[in-house]
Amino acid sequence: MSETSRDARPTRTQEFLARRAEVVADGGGPARTGRAAVVGPEPLAVAAGEGAWLTDLDGRRYVDWWLADGALLFGHRPKPVLDAVVAQATQAGTAFAAPHELEYEVARKVVAAVPGADRVAFAPSAGAAVTLALRLARAFTGKERVLRFEGARHGLCDAVAVSTAPPPAAAGTARFPRPVPDGAGVPRAAEAAALVAPFNDLDAVAELLRRHDDDVAAVLVEPVLSGVALVPPGDGFLAGLRRLCDEHGALLVLDERLTGLRLAPGGAQEAFAAGADLVCLAGALGGGLAGAAAVAGRAEVMALAADGSVAVAEAGGDPLALAAAAATLDIVLHDGERVYRHLAAVATAVAEGLRGLLREQGVAGSVQQVGSLWQVAFGERQPARTYREALAADQRFAARFRAECRARGVFLPDGAGACAASTAHTRAEVDRTLAALAEALKVTKERLGRPA
Repeated sequence: MSETSRDARPTRTQEFLARRAEVVADGGGPARTGRAAVVGPEPLAVAAGEGAWLTDLDGRRYVDWWLADGALLFGHRPKPVLDAVVAQATQAGTAFAAPHELEYEVARKVVAAVPGADRVAFAPSAGAAVTLALRLARAFTGKERVLRFEGARHGLCDAVAVSTAPPPAAAGTARFPRPVPDGAGVPRAAEAAALVAPFNDLDAVAELLRRHDDDVAAVLVEPVLSGVALVPPGDGFLAGLRRLCDEHGALLVLDERLTGLRLAPGGAQEAFAAGADLVCLAGALGGGLAGAAAVAGRAEVMALAADGSVAVAEAGGDPLALAAAAATLDIVLHDGERVYRHLAAVATAVAEGLRGLLREQGVAGSVQQVGSLWQVAFGERQPARTYREALAADQRFAARFRAECRARGVFLPDGAGACAASTAHTRAEVDRTLAALAEALKVTKERLGRPA
C-alpha cells in the first residue's frame, strides 16, 4: 500500500466511494474488468479528464494510460468529437427512435474503414453488439453453439458469460477447458452452448470443431486477448481460424471492442489481415461515448438484420453517440497516417523505456506492445501466448507496482487491463511516466523483493 493510502483521515475519494456503495451495486467479479480500475487497492474516483490526464476528487492529477478501457483514442474531451456532440444536441436532437441521417453517414464510413464489411447494424453497447452478432451467426448457419477463448472479455450477455477469468482448478485442462460461468445467475444452458479453447492454439480449435462439426455457429474471438493480459495473435492464428470456419461452416466473429479503430482504421482485420464474417465495434468507435456500437459484416449475413429475420436493438443508432462516431471516423479516415504514427510512437517509447528499466533494475518481466497498446507482466520474461500462461505472472508484485505508480501520478489500470496511448499523450507525458515507473519499480522491489 502506498504512503498516500496511510492517511488517518478519509480522503474525499474514500468518503465518496463509501457513499456510492450505499446506492450503487457493482461490487466486482470476473465480468466487471472494464470498471475494476476505479475500485482497486488504490481507489480512484474521477472528478474530470482532459487530454491525457485525469483529476480525482482530491485534486490529484494522473497521466491516464487506461483511457476508459482504450476507448479514448484522442484522449479526454477531444474538441472535434465534443463539437460534433454539442452541435447534434443543440441543433438537431438527442433521440428519435426513427431513421436519421447520422445512421447512414456512420454506416457508410464504417464500411469504408472495415475490410469485408458491406452493411452495418447499430447497437446500444458493446455487449449488445456481440449478442446481435451471435444471433446473426445462429440464424445464418442454423447451428447453436459458439466457440470462444479462455480469458477473453465479451460482455454480460448469457451466451458469452463464461470463462472470462476462470480459476484453472474449476476450468480443467489447459488444452480443452471446461466452460466456467462468470458468477451466479448464468443459466446452465449458457455453459452447455459454449465451447472454450485456449487462445493461439489452432490444433485445439480444429479438434473442437471436428467433434462438434454439426453444431458450431460461430467462432468468437478477441483478436488481441485482453482479459488477464495483453496477448496478440500468433503468426497465422487468425488466418487459421478463418480457414477452420470455412471448413466447418461456422462464421468468424471478431469482437473489436478494444482493437476496432485503435490498431488501424480497419482494426484487427487491417492490422493482421484477418478476414471476418462479422465484426463487433464499440469503444473507440464513438471517441469514448458508450452508446456507439455496431456490427459490420458480409451482405448475405447482414441481410437477416435488414429484412427483420433477426431483431436489431431498438436503442441502436443513438444520435449523440453517432455524432461522436462520425467525427472520430472522419479523423481516422482522413488523417489516419498521422494519428496511428503518433499512437505507435508513444506506446513504443513507453514500452522500450520500461524494458530498459526492467534490465537496469534487474526485475524479471516482459513488456508486450501491440500498436498503441502496451502492458507489463512480472516474473515471466517471455510474453504470454494464452490465458493460463498469463496467470503465471507475479500478480502481487504487479498490484504493488501499480499502486506505487498511482501514488506518483501515473494511472495504470488495476488487474491486467491493457494500457493505451492517445493522440493527447506527448513526450512530456512519456517522460513523466517513465520517471514514475522507475521509482515505482525501485520501491516495489525494495519492499517485496524480486518478482517470483
